[in-house]
Amino acid sequence: MAAPTEPEPREPLRDHARIRRQQIIGILLVAAAILVFTLLRANWHDLFPQGWWRW
Repeated sequence: MAAPTEPEPREPLRDHARIRRQQIIGILLVAAAILVFTLLRANWHDLFPQGWWRW
């Protein structure tokens, strides 16, 4: 019976892809938070002026 081998070290390319994905998710969350904050503080009459649905 063969002796158990040590697990192979992680590939740097996989780690890079994981970190890149986490960075993208993080920046999207920050952008969404800024958008929500801005919309909540905005005057609704500026967002939807009178007659906006009639273009």
